[in-house]
Amino acid sequence: METGTGTVHKIKESVFGGGRMLYSEFKTKEVINIKDCKRLGRVTDFEFDECSGQICKIIVAGGSGFFDWFKCEPDYTIPYHDIKQVGPDIILVDVKEHCKRC
Repeated sequence: METGTGTVHKIKESVFGGGRMLYSEFKTKEVINIKDCKRLGRVTDFEFDECSGQICKIIVAGGSGFFDWFKCEPDYTIPYHDIKQVGPDIILVDVKEHCKRC
């Protein structure tokens, strides 16, 4: 679906509360792993199903701060089913292992 301000993607209402969110809102949120309370970074990209419009995976940059740029932190690919809650400022995920982006 297209809107005047950007693309709106269908997303599970139980996770996102309101049911719809713009990518510009989604990418500003911190991603936190609830297994170890580690800050993983911010959403930089996502993979979605072209037919259904549903998000399949989110891509999170390993180093998102100014000084983190000089570190060799991997990007994380997190399957959609591992997203547990999306709040106003953070995204909570439940991942045992972080998958490196190839």
